[in-house]
Amino acid sequence: MNNISELYEVLLGIEESIEYQDDVIDVLFIQQYNRIIDDIIVLTNDQFFDRYKIQKNMIATYSYCFTGCLKKEIIMLIKPLKRYLEKKYIPKKISDNQINDLYNSLTDTNLKERCVDLISADNHYDRVFNQATQVLENCIKEKANLTNTKMIGMNLVSKAIHSKLEQTILVFSEDEAEQEAWAALFKGIIGVYRNSTHHGLKFECTREDAIKFCSYVDLLIKELDKCSINESQKNRYI
Repeated sequence: MNNISELYEVLLGIEESIEYQDDVIDVLFIQQYNRIIDDIIVLTNDQFFDRYKIQKNMIATYSYCFTGCLKKEIIMLIKPLKRYLEKKYIPKKISDNQINDLYNSLTDTNLKERCVDLISADNHYDRVFNQATQVLENCIKEKANLTNTKMIGMNLVSKAIHSKLEQTILVFSEDEAEQEAWAALFKGIIGVYRNSTHHGLKFECTREDAIKFCSYVDLLIKELDKCSINESQKNRYI
């Protein structure tokens, strides 16, 4: 198995089956349990899980020469193991109400249509960052009237939102320092989040990260709607 959620489900199955076992759990069952722990360690590279394995000193021979581990000792390992897995590695299920709340809170239609369904998935939340930055990039291009150009990414942002008022197409503030700050903000968002999620699959994030980012991009799009156009630069790059 190569998915932590699958191993978690197997672990739940083991926990459930223990309820129907005798007071002493046999060695074959113990070996299966320990293999699950080994697989989790391989997937997560987290040696902390090793403490939840059934050790040799926990295995003994009981009545009728039956060798195994006491059921209560295994239960005492599984319960904290589950809590640790759930807290650190298992994404929390998001309810339909939460999805609806997020959907209703977003004002940009494209952001809603491209991101909300990805947030309700069980994994790969980097796709939310990918789509959200793509929507943001498209909003910048449309607002700056650069839809007929081939500019993308940092080149697009640098042309549309320049730090110098006399060179920018989109004006967020007549104050030079504030305009420079806005330019740096958009360059940072595109440079850090767009490029890393458009050119690779190694960007790591949680569902909570994705929700926060999606909401923040929605806020940036609102600011784009409010900014003004520098008419002297408007048609320069068409």
